[in-house]
Amino acid sequence: MTVNWAVFSPEAGLLLASTSDKANMLVPFYFNNGQVTKLHKFEADICKTAPSLKLQERDVILLKLYDKLYAGILKHPQPNSTEKCLLSLYLLLKDAVVRKVYVLRLGMVGRFAFSVVDNLVVAHHQMSKTSMFFDIKLPGVSKQNVVYLDPLLNPLPIKPFLLKSPASDLTSKTAMTNTVCDLYCATWIVFQPNVIIDAVLGCMWYLKLVLNEMGDMFQDQTVLVDFLLLRKASKSAVLDVCKQAISPLHKIPITQIASIFSKINQRYKDYIDAELAYIEKCETQTETSSIPSRHRDWVVVDQNDLYAQVFFPFSESEEIKSSFKVSVLIEYIKSLHSFKVDIQSFVYELLVTCLVKGGSYFELQQLMLHRVIEDSKEVAALLRSLEDDHPKIDGLALDMYKRMATCDHQVIDILLSKKQVIAAIRFVRSVGMSDLVPARDFLKASMHDDMMFYNVYKFFEARNIRLNGKPEFTAAEVCDEYMLHYVTRFVSDVIQ
Repeated sequence: MTVNWAVFSPEAGLLLASTSDKANMLVPFYFNNGQVTKLHKFEADICKTAPSLKLQERDVILLKLYDKLYAGILKHPQPNSTEKCLLSLYLLLKDAVVRKVYVLRLGMVGRFAFSVVDNLVVAHHQMSKTSMFFDIKLPGVSKQNVVYLDPLLNPLPIKPFLLKSPASDLTSKTAMTNTVCDLYCATWIVFQPNVIIDAVLGCMWYLKLVLNEMGDMFQDQTVLVDFLLLRKASKSAVLDVCKQAISPLHKIPITQIASIFSKINQRYKDYIDAELAYIEKCETQTETSSIPSRHRDWVVVDQNDLYAQVFFPFSESEEIKSSFKVSVLIEYIKSLHSFKVDIQSFVYELLVTCLVKGGSYFELQQLMLHRVIEDSKEVAALLRSLEDDHPKIDGLALDMYKRMATCDHQVIDILLSKKQVIAAIRFVRSVGMSDLVPARDFLKASMHDDMMFYNVYKFFEARNIRLNGKPEFTAAEVCDEYMLHYVTRFVSDVIQ
């Protein structure tokens, strides 16, 4: 085999050799553990209308994106053509035929260099001194099983860099001078994945993304969230987007806010499913190191993150209308429901607080009636604590406790605190707790009304006869005070 040239990726252990007259027949070789494996060869697309054109080594690059290896082929347009340069990405697999899967539309002509930063393809254009971003995970236009992608943003220059060096003035040993480095110069050499070397200055840089400064560059906030969720260490940037989205200064439609929640919760749900599958495999296998756990590297924004960083400060703002606060929280809850994610009680509690403070009592009742706000001990306790200052929600906590099978004691406590002792006894009978509740609490709550006290006392007296064979209370029940009150108030009157 005659080899024109070859490119090598040390990271993937893969060599791509060029053969044929036009140098566009490429043969991949995979190196692993001292062995060489020849993979399927493939023919790269080049300009067919120029017979003398050959594929150059500088126009071929090996890129690793989302744990997969691609061969990037830069296709130049024919001279005097209105077409622009394209970068075709061919997926390289060990056991499958190599095929073209993506085409990046660069929108310019001339010399390019390429870097990979956080799974983004960054195309550096020397003539315009700008760079473009491409993300193969984001949607594009599909044609004949090939996805065509445009740059995510308008071409942007790399942030200027000041090189500090000792001053030429020999009288000062500590004096430093700042030199502005010439960007996109001809002396640059670009290495994979994100290394740039200036051969003249003798400097090397790593290219990085500053995610928190990219928010204002995207016109569509939902695309921005998609972009950020695919980046590493982007949680703070995602939370910043959420803060801006619900800020009244930005005036984003509630439908777009709902779309942002949907994208965040889709990743949240995927992570939960992946973690559950991982735990299940770990329980059934003795060797867990071979079980993939890449999902643990994902950026996941869960309910705790949004509550602490976004929703709670948002709910405390006096500049935001209560109705808007409620709408945002309901959209978030609806999104969690749609993905069948269990909702933490503090999310419901925040919604209840916003409804009550805004005086939306009827809406609160409807949301509870239709189970938008799920029953929980925490929410019921919050409703009970708010009843004194907001009488119109009186009874909502009691109704919620009654619907939960494990909250009988809370129902009894509420009824007794409201001096509804007879109602409490009826409830005790209905749930089969007549022989279990302490008589002291009921007798104490009925002391304000003689007739009620008498009836309650007779109820527990009958219980004592049934359980103990005598009407008196045992010493363990600590009811001497109420026995004396009964004798003094009722038995003495009969003797007289």
